[in-house]
Amino acid sequence: MELKKELLKGKKQSDQIIESLLPREINKEWVSQTFTGPLSDCNPKLVEEILTKHVWDLVDRGGKRIRPTFFLWVVKAIGGDIEKLKYFSPIFEFVHTGTLIIDDIQDKGEFRRGKPCLHKKIGVDNAINVGNFLYFWPLSILDKKRGEFEPQVLLDAYQICIQEMTNALLAQSIDTNQKSSNEKEYLELCTKTSFMLTMAAKMAVVLSGGSKDLLRVISKFTEAMGTAYQIQDDILGLTFTQKQGKQNKQQDDVFDHDIKEGKMSLIIIYTLEKATPEEQRRLIRILNKHTDDIEEIKEALQIIDKYESKERAEKKAEQLVSEAWSTLEGFLPESTAKDKLYALMKYITKRKT
Repeated sequence: MELKKELLKGKKQSDQIIESLLPREINKEWVSQTFTGPLSDCNPKLVEEILTKHVWDLVDRGGKRIRPTFFLWVVKAIGGDIEKLKYFSPIFEFVHTGTLIIDDIQDKGEFRRGKPCLHKKIGVDNAINVGNFLYFWPLSILDKKRGEFEPQVLLDAYQICIQEMTNALLAQSIDTNQKSSNEKEYLELCTKTSFMLTMAAKMAVVLSGGSKDLLRVISKFTEAMGTAYQIQDDILGLTFTQKQGKQNKQQDDVFDHDIKEGKMSLIIIYTLEKATPEEQRRLIRILNKHTDDIEEIKEALQIIDKYESKERAEKKAEQLVSEAWSTLEGFLPESTAKDKLYALMKYITKRKT
């Protein structure tokens, strides 16, 4: 099985369902089904102009659609009704897109997927509105199928969405106000990375009628997957810096990375554990400066490389997902969907983009 081909198939399927739920051209019927009261009669072109076209701006920029594809693979792996449940898969892409918009505002980001961040194009206030719309509107997708499920099943699905989003918002708030100082704190904050996978997996289990034991085990697995994804993101950020810094010293986007942001990643935490007092002081000073100076960035990277912190972080990511998978795999019957989940797990810890 070639994972890239399977992900591409999943992306195509997800894009079709996404467009069925969020048309590119908004009409009166969509508005009346989405909003209530006087707003149900709102001008469709206005809704399109101030909300939905900006969602499509970001969706059309790319992305692998890993989250909706992951939801569908979990449904298949646990024996759920894929035809009945595929309708819900875009929920996770919509909410994820909302988090990107809000994160870019908080991080004062400049670019997202090769183009200016949404708040740079339409202003912070309008971008917040679009981001918040994508936090809440996707939950109404569940309501449209309420006649096909027992009320308790849909209630459980709603509770999963709300709880995971609440967890992610707390983790994001902590991350905004407090830097991780050790491995334990860093791993706790990775909740904000794993919450979409956890939401997708838990909803797949609940909507498929899975057991509470499966719900618990798959939650641990997705938490490990999200953490591994974040660790690999940190590794790729530093690798990108080194490669681009050598080739494009004059380009502004060279400096859009974790050193400039002063991010206390697991790699930095591991480096500070082993570095000399002088190296610790120097690395922290560089991080706190949020520097654009290429020589200072190189100096920070040299300290990191000296203690092989990237390799240690990579091993941690592999350990987390391997341990979680060893528990989960016993709950899943042999199938191609199970093989896809395993391949996705390995990809997350080894990906290069």
